[in-house]
Amino acid sequence: MKPYDSKQDNSKLELQAHEQEELMKYMDISVPKELNDRLASRLTKMKSPIFFRKSWIKMLIATAASIMIVLSLGMGLSSAFAAYVKSIFMESGDPGLKEAFENGHSKTVGKQVTDQGVTVRVKEVVADLNRISVSYDIVNEKGESMDPSLVKSDSGDPIYLTNLNGEKLHFGGHGGPVWDRKGKQLGGVVTFDLPKNIANEKQFIFHLHFTNIGEITNEIGTKVIQPGVKGKWVLQFPIDLRKEKNASKEIKLDAILDWKHEIKLTFDKLVLSPSLSRLFYHVDQSEKLMQLPSQDADDFKVVDLQYYITDEHNKKVAIYGTDDFNSGAETTNKEIQHPPFPKSKYYVFHLTGMSYATVANETFSISSKSLPVTKSTSVGKIMIKSMKKVNGNTVITIEGERSKDIDSYGWVVRDEKGQVKEMFTHGSENGKSKQGKTQSFTEDIGIVGEPTSGKIQLQLIAVKKYHATNWSFKIKSE
Repeated sequence: MKPYDSKQDNSKLELQAHEQEELMKYMDISVPKELNDRLASRLTKMKSPIFFRKSWIKMLIATAASIMIVLSLGMGLSSAFAAYVKSIFMESGDPGLKEAFENGHSKTVGKQVTDQGVTVRVKEVVADLNRISVSYDIVNEKGESMDPSLVKSDSGDPIYLTNLNGEKLHFGGHGGPVWDRKGKQLGGVVTFDLPKNIANEKQFIFHLHFTNIGEITNEIGTKVIQPGVKGKWVLQFPIDLRKEKNASKEIKLDAILDWKHEIKLTFDKLVLSPSLSRLFYHVDQSEKLMQLPSQDADDFKVVDLQYYITDEHNKKVAIYGTDDFNSGAETTNKEIQHPPFPKSKYYVFHLTGMSYATVANETFSISSKSLPVTKSTSVGKIMIKSMKKVNGNTVITIEGERSKDIDSYGWVVRDEKGQVKEMFTHGSENGKSKQGKTQSFTEDIGIVGEPTSGKIQLQLIAVKKYHATNWSFKIKSE
């Protein structure tokens, strides 16, 4: 890896714990006897009482000598170490990018463009078969960092990829600003998750096209609070995934679980790369379950998985769906991301449980004057506790008891004319466990605006339950 040129970067980062450890590795150098004797002679002549202790003399000799030797190694070592501590990837909070950088899979770009006294610098890229991540920063003429998220473009996306023919590829660029532990703005990272099949696209052109930097608007973007700096910042560079072919591995799985004739899970492939481990799968549901709605935040067709993956030594390398999961993506019925797996001859996937929704049909006709209303149903004891106006909207509070395997309910609200009301929030929380197999729960349903009349219809259409499983399959990686 070509180290980043520290002469062109004035940023100063505080060393984190792992970086201090890396520095100590550089400092762990044997001291030549001649240098050791010379330093000991000089230090013992000093009059400060602290130096009368031999342990202090030994420590300071080792430290001083190590520093001298490190400095004598020249710019090769110092530049590499400077690149290490200045990398935005190391501060991004993404363990996969950190690991890719540490293992030499980050390449220095070193391109920059300046206009109106503002400089945009593209620093590094990590590109493999799972994703493409690019780090950059923006500084003013004083060298002070500017917020990299406050950028606009007249041409649409300010940062995007094209193929070699110039066709824009919609790979869903995402990311954001990166800060150090003291809250100092360091720059930004933008990541493109590559689609499941990129056999025809292994070479790309990265484009950056800003026309305004620093513009701040209100929350809905209708009023400019700070105008920002208008200008033209345009640069591009090629990205070739073919060079990372040997560092990435695509493993076909074709493992299938048919669960109670309601859910069919098919695991398609596992893609291992320097920055990410990516599990691709798809879900087929019974015709009855396909009747469930899949819109807004309440997508009742999504199946939530709970699993862990072990290596050849039976050590867990990935956990998903539990309180200590380490995934980088939410379940989408398509893929789940994890930090890079350690090398192993094989892995074993262990599915311990999954949650999915089934169809329900319970209806409550209520008004604010008729509450509370309690109803015992096949899916729990449900009390519609209150319906109140909050900030111009309506919030319905529900409490009750239900089976411990129920994760949440799915509701639809209609007015007296049967028109569906728009819901802006729907939160459910399980509470204390009761005797036997039940637990208490509370949830709030937010409705945009007041109901058109005093009466509304609250319909329970789905129940999401947890199902314990004990299913596994082996993944051969060699």
